[in-house]
Amino acid sequence: MSDEKAVAVDNSAIIFRGLEKDEISKWAQFCVSCFSNKANPPDAAYFERHYFNDPRRDSNLIRVAIDTKTDEIAASTRIFQRTVSIGTCQSGESQTAEAGGIGEVCTAVSYRRRGLANVLLKDAIKIMQDDLSVSLSLLHADSSFFPVYEKQGYSCTLSRWSTVNLNVRSLFQSATLSSKFCIRDAQFPNDTEQLQALHKAYSEDQFVGCIVRSKEYWNSYLSKELDGTFFVLVDSASNDRVLAWISLRFKNGKYIVRDFGADFNGEEVTSVSSFVWLLKYALSKFFTGNESVIPDDDTATLQLPTVLCDALNINCECGIDWSDSAPADDSGWMWRKIANGEEPGYIDMNELAKQMPHLIWPADSF
Repeated sequence: MSDEKAVAVDNSAIIFRGLEKDEISKWAQFCVSCFSNKANPPDAAYFERHYFNDPRRDSNLIRVAIDTKTDEIAASTRIFQRTVSIGTCQSGESQTAEAGGIGEVCTAVSYRRRGLANVLLKDAIKIMQDDLSVSLSLLHADSSFFPVYEKQGYSCTLSRWSTVNLNVRSLFQSATLSSKFCIRDAQFPNDTEQLQALHKAYSEDQFVGCIVRSKEYWNSYLSKELDGTFFVLVDSASNDRVLAWISLRFKNGKYIVRDFGADFNGEEVTSVSSFVWLLKYALSKFFTGNESVIPDDDTATLQLPTVLCDALNINCECGIDWSDSAPADDSGWMWRKIANGEEPGYIDMNELAKQMPHLIWPADSF
């Protein structure tokens, strides 16, 4: 890894280095203080969970700026090690690449506008180039920060999302689950192997930029991140064979499909039926004991990937007006090529996105 280095910043002696394992709690509290102005600020447990549940965690990849006069953290940037889909080769086999994600970028209020985050970003890029076997780097940013990241070689790749109007009452009255199937909470690790295979076929083989999910990632990370919101459709006979799944979140007045997948090659159930059954079930869990999210006039807004919206865009009596969909595209994902050793270094996500849809499920965000 890059050596520890000291820089004088506005009469403060700042050291840039990796975090020690015994500093995780201190770092989590620092992140909380930086994001305290958000509408729903995360607590320290959120950052600690993100770290400890990550099967590829490395405390040294949490890069920090330390004020040596106070021994306090002044700024932080974390590198997430991920594998991503990059399309298919001539034989039709899906291809993947190693990537370094940039996240949890924050600076203490009293140290802002001194360029600390920029130094840490450059440090992270150098680590990815010199020490990690990655071909790409990715991050998600608000449009106001695009110029900052563009200066470091990142560029936006559009993810197409749509919103549709949903009549909750109509959905609940019409989406009657067939007795052949049942819906339950996902069970880890019992369901992991099926979920991994279905996710590969449904997402990793069909989209570029998609996070490739190992068994460890499913069991250690997603099972905790989606706990209580991850529901699977299974056949009633065995209560074991997974046919589809969904996870929702409620944010900014919209119900967002955080994760979805299905065995659409199977003949047991149609894509529309599996989606609306799971949607109804997930919404019912949201409403139970949470009256604040129940719409007063029975109408709600659902946000989902456009490719999924298009696949489900048929006339069906389920309370969803597919014909009145509106674009809600996400331009915040940014990618950068990382040349490293024998890695080809020519992977261009924008070019790949011209051939296949670009999609990173919100469940995989960092």
